[in-house]
Amino acid sequence: MDNVTAGLVAANGAGPSGERVEYVLLDVPSGNQLDELAKFKESERKRRGQNAVAARIHRVKKKDENEHLNAEVSRLETKASDLETRVAYLESEAKNIKAQLMGNQFLGIAVMEYHKAYGLNELVTQAGYVRKYVEKKKAAADNV
Repeated sequence: MDNVTAGLVAANGAGPSGERVEYVLLDVPSGNQLDELAKFKESERKRRGQNAVAARIHRVKKKDENEHLNAEVSRLETKASDLETRVAYLESEAKNIKAQLMGNQFLGIAVMEYHKAYGLNELVTQAGYVRKYVEKKKAAADNV
């Protein structure tokens, strides 16, 4: 058979056990077509190699990005935990300061009552403080 131009040729024949067998013959590529096929295969091989390298680089970058994000999440979780602890401490401090303020208000009233009743008699270490406190309260009362 010479050069087949139709592309495919079917020939009928019988197999070893007598069944019908079809043979398909392909067009035999010429030298120019072989060169084109070789170029195509080479470009395809090169493209696949480049894709494999790009995929590997992508996986490495993705892994690095995930590790970075996991480290950032861990850092932020630790920071949030520290801040929650600090908030709890500051709330406790605020409660204690409010209690002290309430106590100081009663102390002021007690100092004023003591001064009205006894003046500065028998005060040794805090006489100066009581005098300043009473003068300040009197001045505030006079301005009102």
